[in-house]
Amino acid sequence: MACPKGLIADWNVAAGSRYRQVELLVHLMVPEVLRTDRKLRVRIPEGVVRTVDECGLPDGWAKPGLHPVTQEIGDRWLASRGSAVLRVPSAVVAGEVNYVLDPTHPGFAEVEAGGIEDYRFDSRIVKTE
Repeated sequence: MACPKGLIADWNVAAGSRYRQVELLVHLMVPEVLRTDRKLRVRIPEGVVRTVDECGLPDGWAKPGLHPVTQEIGDRWLASRGSAVLRVPSAVVAGEVNYVLDPTHPGFAEVEAGGIEDYRFDSRIVKTE
């Protein structure tokens, strides 16, 4: 997503651990990162979330590569400062969602971070040695 100058968004907070594995593997460039990967549990209150409905997206939005419509949606959301969190459909796993977080939004203070845990990938999934 192209962020307007001065605004930052953290993306790809996946809704579940198993789904997170698939999302990470799709974007993985350096398998060695799996050795040090950690997970952070978060609680996101519904009151700080805006949702993008998949039914409103154009055909082909989930194909590999960047789709200009989805980029526009993210850019408009970030510039509008309308919510701290944007729930978006996954382009990788049908029926799953990602959460885009705006840490500069006042509502971000309501997002609660839990503990950081080691995240173990099964070595049969990606060979890192």
